[in-house]
Amino acid sequence: MNRTPTASSEPHWTDSISNATLCNFFYIFFVIFTVWAIVGIIGGIWIFATTQMTGKFLVIFLFNLILTSGISITAALFHYLVCERALNPYQDSSNVSVRVETMSQYDTL
Repeated sequence: MNRTPTASSEPHWTDSISNATLCNFFYIFFVIFTVWAIVGIIGGIWIFATTQMTGKFLVIFLFNLILTSGISITAALFHYLVCERALNPYQDSSNVSVRVETMSQYDTL
């Protein structure tokens, strides 16, 4: 199976968009989801401290709090990792790995 390198599937107009711009875009979502998670957790603690809930409502509220906080934290970490690990615009050029162009090069590595 011999594969040849293909042209990029990205449109040409995206060539001018830098990785730093994309990272800033994803970083905004990271901040939004982090703030959302913190507000949810602090709000949940405040509601627990100021109200008297019965067992049924306490379980429902706990489930809702854990679910929304978990989703927010997971989304925040995802948006952070997209920039930090995948795009990484501030990567040192001396530490860049060689990209494999053909399958035969991949097999020999």
